[in-house]
Amino acid sequence: MQLYSLCENRQLSFDELKGITEERRLIMEAQFIFPDDGDRLLSLTEVAERLRTSGTFIGRLVDVGLLPCLRFRKNRRIRKFALNDFLKRHEGEDLYEVLEEAEGRVKNRA
Repeated sequence: MQLYSLCENRQLSFDELKGITEERRLIMEAQFIFPDDGDRLLSLTEVAERLRTSGTFIGRLVDVGLLPCLRFRKNRRIRKFALNDFLKRHEGEDLYEVLEEAEGRVKNRA
Protein backbone atom coordinates (compact mmCIF):
# COMPACT_ATOMS: atom_id res chain seq x y z
CA MET A 1 0.00 0.00 0.00
CA GLN A 2 1.43 3.34 -0.96
CA LEU A 3 0.49 5.39 2.06
CA TYR A 4 2.42 8.44 0.97
CA SER A 5 0.70 8.67 -2.41
CA LEU A 6 -2.72 8.20 -0.82
CA CYS A 7 -2.00 11.03 1.58
CA GLU A 8 -0.50 13.20 -1.13
CA ASN A 9 -3.62 12.78 -3.29
CA ARG A 10 -5.69 13.74 -0.25
CA GLN A 11 -7.50 10.41 -0.24
CA LEU A 12 -6.43 10.02 3.40
CA SER A 13 -5.96 12.66 6.03
CA PHE A 14 -2.76 12.74 8.04
CA ASP A 15 -4.70 11.49 11.09
CA GLU A 16 -6.04 8.55 9.10
CA LEU A 17 -2.54 7.83 7.82
CA LYS A 18 -1.20 7.90 11.38
CA GLY A 19 -3.93 5.45 12.46
CA ILE A 20 -3.04 3.04 9.67
CA THR A 21 0.65 3.14 10.40
CA GLU A 22 0.06 2.69 14.15
CA GLU A 23 -2.22 -0.28 13.47
CA ARG A 24 0.34 -1.80 11.09
CA ARG A 25 3.10 -1.27 13.65
CA LEU A 26 1.10 -3.07 16.34
CA ILE A 27 0.38 -5.98 14.01
CA MET A 28 4.03 -6.22 13.01
CA GLU A 29 5.15 -6.16 16.65
CA ALA A 30 2.69 -8.93 17.54
CA GLN A 31 3.91 -11.14 14.70
CA PHE A 32 7.61 -10.31 14.77
CA ILE A 33 10.03 -12.51 16.68
CA PHE A 34 13.27 -10.78 17.49
CA PRO A 35 15.82 -13.21 16.02
CA ASP A 36 18.73 -11.63 17.85
CA ASP A 37 17.25 -12.53 21.23
CA GLY A 38 15.22 -15.64 20.47
CA ASP A 39 17.94 -17.29 18.45
CA ARG A 40 20.62 -16.42 20.98
CA LEU A 41 23.05 -19.18 21.85
CA LEU A 42 23.43 -19.92 25.56
CA SER A 43 26.26 -21.82 27.19
CA LEU A 44 25.43 -24.69 29.53
CA THR A 45 26.46 -22.44 32.41
CA GLU A 46 24.04 -19.70 31.30
CA VAL A 47 21.21 -22.23 31.00
CA ALA A 48 22.07 -23.62 34.44
CA GLU A 49 21.99 -20.11 35.91
CA ARG A 50 18.60 -19.41 34.33
CA LEU A 51 17.17 -22.63 35.75
CA ARG A 52 19.06 -22.26 39.05
CA THR A 53 20.61 -25.67 38.76
CA SER A 54 24.04 -27.09 37.97
CA GLY A 55 25.89 -27.22 34.68
CA THR A 56 26.27 -30.96 35.19
CA PHE A 57 22.49 -31.39 35.25
CA ILE A 58 22.14 -29.40 32.01
CA GLY A 59 24.94 -31.48 30.46
CA ARG A 60 23.05 -34.66 31.36
CA LEU A 61 19.89 -33.28 29.71
CA VAL A 62 21.92 -32.61 26.57
CA ASP A 63 23.67 -36.01 26.67
CA VAL A 64 20.40 -37.99 26.65
CA GLY A 65 18.92 -35.80 23.92
CA LEU A 66 16.23 -34.04 25.94
CA LEU A 67 17.74 -30.63 25.33
CA PRO A 68 19.13 -30.14 21.80
CA CYS A 69 22.39 -28.28 21.42
CA LEU A 70 24.92 -27.10 18.88
CA ARG A 71 28.46 -28.31 19.26
CA PHE A 72 31.58 -26.30 18.49
CA ARG A 73 34.38 -28.79 19.14
CA LYS A 74 34.26 -29.13 22.95
CA ASN A 75 31.81 -26.27 23.45
CA ARG A 76 28.07 -26.84 23.51
CA ARG A 77 25.50 -24.10 23.02
CA ILE A 78 21.74 -24.20 23.43
CA ARG A 79 19.44 -22.00 21.41
CA LYS A 80 17.13 -19.92 23.55
CA PHE A 81 14.22 -21.17 21.41
CA ALA A 82 15.20 -24.78 22.20
CA LEU A 83 15.38 -24.04 25.92
CA ASN A 84 11.97 -22.36 25.91
CA ASP A 85 10.48 -25.25 23.92
CA PHE A 86 11.97 -27.77 26.36
CA LEU A 87 10.53 -25.86 29.33
CA LYS A 88 7.12 -25.62 27.67
CA ARG A 89 7.06 -29.40 26.94
CA HIS A 90 7.93 -30.28 30.52
CA GLU A 91 5.89 -27.63 32.33
CA GLY A 92 4.83 -28.91 35.75
CA GLU A 93 7.05 -32.01 35.63
CA ASP A 94 9.95 -32.83 37.90
CA LEU A 95 12.90 -32.46 35.54
CA TYR A 96 15.04 -34.83 37.59
CA GLU A 97 12.43 -37.58 37.11
CA VAL A 98 12.22 -36.78 33.39
CA LEU A 99 16.02 -37.02 33.15
CA GLU A 100 16.27 -40.26 35.13
CA GLU A 101 13.58 -41.86 32.97
CA ALA A 102 15.38 -40.78 29.79
CA GLU A 103 18.73 -42.04 31.13
CA GLY A 104 17.08 -45.39 31.93
CA ARG A 105 15.84 -45.68 28.35
CA VAL A 106 19.33 -44.89 27.01
CA LYS A 107 20.94 -47.56 29.27
CA ASN A 108 18.34 -50.16 28.21
CA ARG A 109 19.19 -49.58 24.54
CA ALA A 110 22.88 -50.22 25.13
